[in-house]
Amino acid sequence: MSDSKATYQPTDQAYPDWQQASSVQPNPPAYEPSSLPPSLPPSAPAPVAAPAPSPAPAPSQEPKPAMSQAAAIGAQYKDEMFAQCAAGNHQVQKKYGVCGIICAVLLFPCGLFCLMCDVKKTCTRCGQIVP
Repeated sequence: MSDSKATYQPTDQAYPDWQQASSVQPNPPAYEPSSLPPSLPPSAPAPVAAPAPSPAPAPSQEPKPAMSQAAAIGAQYKDEMFAQCAAGNHQVQKKYGVCGIICAVLLFPCGLFCLMCDVKKTCTRCGQIVP
C-alpha cells in the first residue's frame, strides 16, 4: 500500500515578476511627458488641461443680513416658548402605550381603564414628561 498524501516539495525556480509580466503601466499614457497623441506632429506642444474657472461669488451675498434677522426672530420665539414651559404652561401631547391599546381592544369595557393608565404625557416644546 502506498501513502496517498501529497507532500510539499520546494522548487528552486524563481517566481515570475508579476509587475513586468502584466500590462500595468507605472503611469497612464496621458501623464507621460514623452507620449503624444498620434494625430499631433512631434513639434506640437503637449495638450494641457484648462484651468478650472474661479468660483463666482454667490448671488446670496445680499440676503445674509436678512437671514440673521430671521434667525434672531426665531431664537426670540424659541426663548418665549421655553419661558412658557419654565412657567409651567406646557404644550402636552399624549402617547398611548402598546399594552394599553391591546387591552382596550381585547377587554373592551374594562380595557379602557388600562388605556388611561398607559398614557405618557410629554411637552412638544421642551420634551419634559408632564405628570
